Amino acid sequence: MSSSSAPYASPLGAHGLPESRGAVSPSGKQIRQDLLAAEAVPPIAEAMPPGQLFFSAKGRISRRGFWGGMLGLAALGVVLAALLNIAGFRGERVEGLVNLLLAWPAFAVSAKRWHDRDRSAWWVLVALVPVVGFLWLLVVNGLLPGMKGDNRFGPQPQHIRLG
Repeated sequence: MSSSSAPYASPLGAHGLPESRGAVSPSGKQIRQDLLAAEAVPPIAEAMPPGQLFFSAKGRISRRGFWGGMLGLAALGVVLAALLNIAGFRGERVEGLVNLLLAWPAFAVSAKRWHDRDRSAWWVLVALVPVVGFLWLLVVNGLLPGMKGDNRFGPQPQHIRLG
């Protein structure tokens, strides 16, 4: 090997990952551009923005998205009930107003979960069957896995990445 030729350059960098073209550190070593881009991404990347989660019945969400949405709505319901009690509303009126305000977001979250199981959003109406309907909805939407891969309602939901 002559002194003018460069030493063998592995396609893999120091950590066994492909080197990228582009950014160079002050020491002259290449820096992976995707690592630089990864630092700009927040630690929790949402699979679906809250506005779409709560106000659109289109798309699919995972079980984690379903439980996150429902727990968020439950927390919002407690806050709304407290605010309405402070405002002077009492009893059944508070309950009725909170249920009315949260009906569409709850429908949207549940509809997306039914879509993940490759079922129509009309299956949300099973919750109207006394006692059994609500329990069935919770078991099917909250515990059973969705369909793998794409279906007629869209691509498989992305998982929320932590860290």
